[in-house]
Amino acid sequence: MRKTIRRGIALWLAVLLAGLAILYISGDSRRVSAQERCNMIDVSSWQGDIDWEHVAASGIDYAIIRICSGAREDTRWVENYNGATAAGIQVGVYLFNYATTPEGAAREAEALLDALDGRELDLPVYYDLEYSAVAATGRDNIRNMANTFLATVSAEGYDVGIYCNVNWYRNYIDHKNINTDLYWIASYGTNDGYMHTRPSIDETMTAWQYTSVLHVYGISGRVDGNVWYGYPDSAQGVAQENPQPSAPSVSRDYNVIYRVRTAETGWLPEVVNDSDYAGWGGYAITDVAIRTTTGYCRYRIHVYGGGWLPYVDSRNYSTTDYINGYAGNGRAIDAVEIYYYTPDGALVYRYASYRVMAQGRSYYYSPQIDNLTTGGMDGYAGVIGRKITRLQISLVTR
Repeated sequence: MRKTIRRGIALWLAVLLAGLAILYISGDSRRVSAQERCNMIDVSSWQGDIDWEHVAASGIDYAIIRICSGAREDTRWVENYNGATAAGIQVGVYLFNYATTPEGAAREAEALLDALDGRELDLPVYYDLEYSAVAATGRDNIRNMANTFLATVSAEGYDVGIYCNVNWYRNYIDHKNINTDLYWIASYGTNDGYMHTRPSIDETMTAWQYTSVLHVYGISGRVDGNVWYGYPDSAQGVAQENPQPSAPSVSRDYNVIYRVRTAETGWLPEVVNDSDYAGWGGYAITDVAIRTTTGYCRYRIHVYGGGWLPYVDSRNYSTTDYINGYAGNGRAIDAVEIYYYTPDGALVYRYASYRVMAQGRSYYYSPQIDNLTTGGMDGYAGVIGRKITRLQISLVTR
């Protein structure tokens, strides 16, 4: 576990391209990269019983667990810590601040340390500053409170940061004089479960909380969705930025990137174009997630023994959002339909070319182009009634 906080990491930079007007939605915010994905959640006793094995299988790598509200210990924090770590999820904690004085902040820090009881953490301890009564005490008092909490907890060897929303960061946090560079920032935009515009701050944004209405397998109801970016590059011995297998390199302008899940393996690594196939060991595929680097796909799957599920837009790619982020419901799939939308202004029109292999077969069925039904194509890949085990996709010009 990293013992010290290193200052001076590269910040998010705004680049103005000649002749190109760039729209910033929230002041000095940034557009969301196609590579960003939800890889972290934060939870508390409000989520009730959590099946952490299912959460991990959904593609969640990190969790920030509420340990205390003020000086009161969260009733499920130990249960959540044990469940998350047993499932291989890297863990940090947060304390929701109610204290309005530095002395109260010191008591909150001591309560947190008592609850931690020396447990190891992969991610920081965050001091959650958002309570309206605290805002009313002013920036100087908030700075003194924050530094008191940070000093008390860091003295025990833990990394400590601040959680707040963009309004708090700009108007109530004296961030140039608070002794941490580790910030976890809440900024939702339209709180609809999707990433909109990433906020920009002066310090290191270790994580971005982008929604409070995420749906994740293993959790009843909704949960906060986040992107964990990691510690500064100069830090040593810290949580891995992404423990999942690294995706193959992307070398062309038009790429389709996809992954599948099986009941036996969970989500498998991403595949780029037809460089490989998505699937494993003859296991039936239950869920499919697709994204592209240019343009987008609209796709759906047919459930074995059931029917077609609703279409999914690849621009909403997320293996943790089972409503909008991927296609599937955890049951075996026997057919897939994919349609690729070439972006406006492209010089060459492209199509999705895809094929599948069925369980018990050693060969692929003939490729399907978009949802065409000419030339012997059915409008989808697969045979209704035969579970599929492999999927390959590419973008072609025909």
